[in-house]
Amino acid sequence: MGKPNEGKGSLTVSYRVLPIAGRSRYDSAVPLINILLALNELDLLDLTFAKFVDDLDSAILEKLWQGATFNFDVKKTKNSAIISWNWKIGVAKKENELFENLKTITEFLTSSLLHDVSELTPILLMNVWNHIHPHLTALLNKSTDQSANISETYNVLDELEIPHPELDVSKLRIISMDQQRKETLIVIRDLLVQEDWNTVLVTQDTERGGVGGKSTSKGKDGKGGPRHDKAVSLEACCVSNKVHTLVEMVYQVLTPTENLEEAQAESAFYTARDMLHLFRALIPVSLNSSMLDNPVAAMVFFNDCRYLEYHIITLSHYSSNGEVISGRTFIDMLPVFRKLGESRVLAVMRLQRDEIVEGLKGVVNSFQSGELEEVEESVKKQVVKLKILSKKLKVVMQTTVYLSVIATWTETLVTNVLNSVAEAKLDDENQWKLRYILGMVKSIEEEFEERVDNGKTFRRVPVVKVWDGWERLLDIWGNLQ
Repeated sequence: MGKPNEGKGSLTVSYRVLPIAGRSRYDSAVPLINILLALNELDLLDLTFAKFVDDLDSAILEKLWQGATFNFDVKKTKNSAIISWNWKIGVAKKENELFENLKTITEFLTSSLLHDVSELTPILLMNVWNHIHPHLTALLNKSTDQSANISETYNVLDELEIPHPELDVSKLRIISMDQQRKETLIVIRDLLVQEDWNTVLVTQDTERGGVGGKSTSKGKDGKGGPRHDKAVSLEACCVSNKVHTLVEMVYQVLTPTENLEEAQAESAFYTARDMLHLFRALIPVSLNSSMLDNPVAAMVFFNDCRYLEYHIITLSHYSSNGEVISGRTFIDMLPVFRKLGESRVLAVMRLQRDEIVEGLKGVVNSFQSGELEEVEESVKKQVVKLKILSKKLKVVMQTTVYLSVIATWTETLVTNVLNSVAEAKLDDENQWKLRYILGMVKSIEEEFEERVDNGKTFRRVPVVKVWDGWERLLDIWGNLQ
């Protein structure tokens, strides 16, 4: 037969003990505390308590280690104290129930058995914790879920100056940090895989850390505030909520306490690196197909990588005293994120360029045959497409990158149209149609804008400052007047 899964029991502590077996009157009963004090004088109390705790272990503690749920009931009278219990294995346990049960048992023993006599309390509790300690250590080795409770339990014993076997605190801290690292990475994984396509505008002034950004840490002068090194700056752009939250969590992980130990600092450092590696591992795969079909998604991903680059450069500066932690840097990750972002942008630029070329494929023949209506339809389709795409990208991208991208696509469009015009033989009657067609292409200049007012508004930028080939279009268009 198997072991029972439930049961009950009780422990009675009589405050007065009959010295002769069979006596039924309390006239000559000896107070229990006096007997314990006498045993202590004879150096026999430790042995007595050891035997008592052995019995207690088999009655209660053994069931606790098996995962039983206990319901305790304590009753006290003038002559005795009784603790009774019901236990059951296989019932869902409340959080911290094990430690609450241990607290109930030890409080009952010290108050009823010893009447809170301070000189005897350490002897009893030392015997109790000699039995408890191996089980707590085993529990710690199996699972880190209770590591904080175990640590707190031993801290309380230290504060009360109660003798107890020493817990391997360093091991406890390492296991606790590993558990925290695991939980943090799970949160980051869930964050990155969720369907959240919202963005947030970031500027130099909104960011903490980073070269030239705001910092909440104090330097050697004891003052916080913005750094003034402009070697690296962050242009205003929109990044995904995912990466914005990721960076904030990285800073939280790397924000040390004043008494941060070496093992904790190292764990925080590698946790932060793993958080960034998760971005590399998850986002490109989940967005790979959508980035080719949706240029805006690709550009936001590029912004995310640029945003991470900005913070990666000086993440190792972020410490409690403003000093760089020797040997710990994120700089080696910089080329990886730069290549990751640029590769996606270049792929989208090539795809859009090829689509423009394909859309204008029949323009040369149409020009040569004088069928300008077909030319107008093809050019208009590409101009409208380019302007719609430009309006979407303008609000999310960094100005310098946006102007470079839109200039590349505009150059492709203008070059193909002008090359076709050069081979065309048009009579005077069709030149006004050609001027109208080139006017449509010229209207793209409206999309050449840069961010101002801290990224909140836009103003026009002359196309020739971005692409000098624009002057050729202006010259031809002007000569057709």
